Amino acid sequence: MYAAGVLIGLLPHFQHREVVYDLTILSGMFTASLILRLVCRRSFQKGTPWPRAMLLAVLASTVCAVPCAAVAVWAAYSVQRESLSWPMLLVWAWCSVIYAALVLTSWSGLYLGIKHYQLFRSEQARAQQAEELARSAKLQALRFQLQPHFLFNTLNAISTLILEGSSTEASLMVGQLGNFLRGTLSESSATEIPLSEEVSNAREYLTIEQARLGDRLKVEFLIAPEVACAVVPPLLLQPLVENAIYHGIAPRLDGGKLTIEAERDGARLCLRVRDNGAGVRTNRRGVGLGNTAERLRVLYGNDQRLAVRWPNGGGCLVEIDLPYSTSPEVPSHIGQPACVS
Repeated sequence: MYAAGVLIGLLPHFQHREVVYDLTILSGMFTASLILRLVCRRSFQKGTPWPRAMLLAVLASTVCAVPCAAVAVWAAYSVQRESLSWPMLLVWAWCSVIYAALVLTSWSGLYLGIKHYQLFRSEQARAQQAEELARSAKLQALRFQLQPHFLFNTLNAISTLILEGSSTEASLMVGQLGNFLRGTLSESSATEIPLSEEVSNAREYLTIEQARLGDRLKVEFLIAPEVACAVVPPLLLQPLVENAIYHGIAPRLDGGKLTIEAERDGARLCLRVRDNGAGVRTNRRGVGLGNTAERLRVLYGNDQRLAVRWPNGGGCLVEIDLPYSTSPEVPSHIGQPACVS
């Protein structure tokens, strides 16, 4: 492109000597660029720092520019067989050396710049991939931590039913546990799932708990229709629900009510899990609540909020605020509020 631009520039004032000079020096610089490419590529492959690589490129460009300029000047004045004094010849050759050196240095700088930019983008992509893998591994570790915690509590509840002689309820609970684990374990690699699936998983879990608590546990779902397609981390609600039941509702003789709410507030998704149970419990976060807070931090950084409140009227309220994003599939089976009693 540079050679074409130079030749086009000659057309308005065509002179035989200038054409010979430009063709010769351009041919020489093209040949020199092949040599410079080897020099620059070797410097790049050896990991030479940018300033040192450019210094080597400048030196190599200057060395290559001398024969390019000498041959071009000789060809330009030989073709017309003109006599030229040595002082003028030296001035012309010196200017040609500077010109060729600048062009070759610019070419070398462009080559090294492109290579370093490609390396930077490659390193950036590798760093991002490593970060994604690390985040995925951490999420998986947190997920695996959560599942045994839930499983222990559920098996303990089944054991209690058996000791109390409620074998039918215990058998039913085992089947429900299998359905719940099948649904949650089948998506163990997913970082986000539709809210509809998370609510469905929560229903499965609550069915298990109702087999244990019976009429002592009342549940209400208040899910706004427009958030049915929002995506959330898997097992987001289950540990909050489990925490509310085991620490708030189960200790009360008359049980209590659990309410799960979800709505959209502009670009945010707001989730709330509230109960009217035992009220203030402890400031220490258990496995479930601490696990949920950590997973939210890993997934969303500072663009999330999890708050635990104990209203004056009793019970506990857990609020989660997340960025609102949607899944391409919009399920409809959780659109209307439902009440399980």
